[in-house]
Amino acid sequence: MRKYLNFSLRWFVAVWILMIGMVIAEENNILKTKSEIHQIRRLYLDVMGIPPTPQEIEWFTVYETNGYEVAVNWVCNKMNLDKSWKDYYKSKSYTTQLPHLMGDLLLERIIKYQSGKPKASLQEAEQYMIQTALKASDGNIDGAIDYMSECLTNRVTSTEEINNLLREFHLYPDDTSGLNAVLAKLKQSPDYRFK
Repeated sequence: MRKYLNFSLRWFVAVWILMIGMVIAEENNILKTKSEIHQIRRLYLDVMGIPPTPQEIEWFTVYETNGYEVAVNWVCNKMNLDKSWKDYYKSKSYTTQLPHLMGDLLLERIIKYQSGKPKASLQEAEQYMIQTALKASDGNIDGAIDYMSECLTNRVTSTEEINNLLREFHLYPDDTSGLNAVLAKLKQSPDYRFK
């Protein structure tokens, strides 16, 4: 009986250690991906003046093992920049910069670009973004909020963030007012305001 308990205890400890290791590896992978997303977003904003689309972020971070490096090569080739620029954007002096606040004009350009209406007024672009979010999510409010958040922050929204934004949405009497309030809250997000 004692041998059986010893074996069971060892088995339990081994499985527990393996599970902890898997959780830590997944957390490290999430942190690496989040850092990579921020670096890719900064690269796009610095070089092209626009953020990457959610599809571009997904391509660089999900389908590539060295996503940031691939993004640097792609952006520099697209903008006809030479090897010295590629080297700079891959260097530690660039990739370890602290985030800094973007100006209002660049923030406005992001909304206009992500809404698909770069020549519209800010208010028209915001309303178009809301309409597009509703269409993209088949009228599902959770999906519309997630769509707007991903467009503005270039990352997947956590469940906690969605719940906070839904609470904000439900403070208003109709969908339009609620989604406008959510968009205003998203515009205050550090992931939107900083690069």
